[in-house]
Amino acid sequence: MKPLNSLILVALCIGLFAACASHKPLPRTGNETVAEQLEKVRKGMSSDEVKALLGEPDRIEPTDTPKGKGEQWIYSETSLVRNINGPDAAAGHTYMQKFGRGSDRVVLIRFENGVLVSEGF
Repeated sequence: MKPLNSLILVALCIGLFAACASHKPLPRTGNETVAEQLEKVRKGMSSDEVKALLGEPDRIEPTDTPKGKGEQWIYSETSLVRNINGPDAAAGHTYMQKFGRGSDRVVLIRFENGVLVSEGF
């Protein structure tokens, strides 16, 4: 019976190590804050990985770069809240902005040839 327990323990450890070693972002659960999701965005990610974390941008502007085709993705803070936490959270965020902070902040994300090149949001 002991060899079987050891084998199960080794399999669990390998599975946990593989999950920790993976650099792919975990899917959204709806409980993350915008700041937590932005912290997961890393230089070198693909556009699909960024969409998995932040959702669709408000606008995509094509740009020319010395290295080829580029894009600048533009997210408003309200759209990030909606994408990450849902429409009810976005409505609450918009209401708080109206009576609190004022204008909606903007996050710009730049890609070159489908790879994220900007950092530090």
